[in-house]
Amino acid sequence: MLNTKTLVGVSVAFGLALAAVATESVGSVTRGDRAKLSFSRAVALPGVTLAPGTYLFEIVDAGHLDIVRVRNGRNNQPEFMGYTNRVPRPSRLKGGLSSVTFGEAPLSEPSPIQVWFPADGSDGRQFIY
Repeated sequence: MLNTKTLVGVSVAFGLALAAVATESVGSVTRGDRAKLSFSRAVALPGVTLAPGTYLFEIVDAGHLDIVRVRNGRNNQPEFMGYTNRVPRPSRLKGGLSSVTFGEAPLSEPSPIQVWFPADGSDGRQFIY
């Protein structure tokens, strides 16, 4: 039987490994407010689970609303649209590539995407759960 400390350690390790595979495809960004991200495992956004695959993330309104839309990379169908909060890009995440950070989840559930950092942006978009 696994204890709580082991489960937390495994969850953190899994999240870090998932962050490594949740990187932008080379040459896929045409503007700083869009990105093509591929995930090798299921991930979550508020109210939706994204199956493994490629997704197009984009800022729909860069004004006061900060809405992010996520579309399926295969068929261009919308998978998610929601409000986000702007958060500063940590210094450890250099610009040039889009990246995401993950929250914790039980081993049997997809890790929630906490923040998407568009390429070359000084701010990220934190999803509201």
